Amino acid sequence: MKKVVIIGGGVAGLSAGIYAALNGFDTEILEMHSVAGGQCTAWERKGFRFDYCLHWLVGTSKGPFYDIWRETNVINEQTEIIDHDIHSKIIDKNGNEFFIYSNIDRWEKYLIEIAPEDSKTIQKMCSDMRKSALIEPFALPPELRSPLDSLKVIPVMLPIFRIVRKFGRLTCKEYFDKLNFKNERLKSVPSEAPIIVNITKDSKIGRTSLEHGFSVMNYSYDPTMAPDGKTTIVLRFESPWRLWENLEGEDYKNEKKQIEKDAVDCLETIYPGITEHIGVVDVATPLTDVRYTGVKDGAYEGFMPSKENMMKSLDLQLPKLKHFYMAGQWLFPGGGLPPSAQTGKWVVQLICKKEKRKFLSIKE
Repeated sequence: MKKVVIIGGGVAGLSAGIYAALNGFDTEILEMHSVAGGQCTAWERKGFRFDYCLHWLVGTSKGPFYDIWRETNVINEQTEIIDHDIHSKIIDKNGNEFFIYSNIDRWEKYLIEIAPEDSKTIQKMCSDMRKSALIEPFALPPELRSPLDSLKVIPVMLPIFRIVRKFGRLTCKEYFDKLNFKNERLKSVPSEAPIIVNITKDSKIGRTSLEHGFSVMNYSYDPTMAPDGKTTIVLRFESPWRLWENLEGEDYKNEKKQIEKDAVDCLETIYPGITEHIGVVDVATPLTDVRYTGVKDGAYEGFMPSKENMMKSLDLQLPKLKHFYMAGQWLFPGGGLPPSAQTGKWVVQLICKKEKRKFLSIKE
């Protein structure tokens, strides 16, 4: 029996391990931490669970990502999928609110209600979004795709090619600007938003200036995250690595204390009076990420997407390095859980091809 050694027990490594074992390889995963999962992790403090990873999960209903979640038992008959009506709520420094609904038809109606003068532009934008939503990721790695696989996506890709031809390669913000909304409320809405976000930019948390505001996720919909009658709230913000790389000892401890104080102040702007109800606080930093995962510069995802790299990816194999494959979110701009798990599967598909074995995705 041939052996597959996997360096790293994150989502990509675990995926590769599952598929390698399913296909009859002697499989071993080497992981620096005492628990598997990598950056897909959570921990508990006095009955409260803090989730470091998930905002949402792509592939919970159909498509290649869904197949992976089913095959690896991430999603099974006992898994409850919660589809929120509201994807994001955006708050500016004046307390004005803007909603992004999960259902595109509902969001289109909402936008037209608040900006009827932009109805044609809104309809055009939502039409482009519907066309983009039809795109499905490839199930096979590039090396194993046939011409027919590429031909199958042409009908779906043609409308996207027309959009790209008209606008060129744009970031979301550049595309949003080109739509040229008349309504000032729509003009000021950022095009990229987490679940809940405050876009106030003239404040700080610890040493970090909030150039992109901060996001808040309230897990009150999930009873497994906190004791009865309570909830867990996670506040996130982007902080440059240069502020952390040389921070240690008392300076590091003091920075975490300042972050706690400033973060509570930020929460007060969303949930007035929350301070007296806070029972447990924990602060994770980029240095926390490096300590437990070894990730470069404490990055929580792969390369930052841009118009220059959106259509690019790294190969799963390196020239002249035999029997070595790469998997993980750093192979694609943006990263995230789905491509991590997918590349783990792709690697084993390539190994099976090389070994002249039939690839199995379920146990036979």
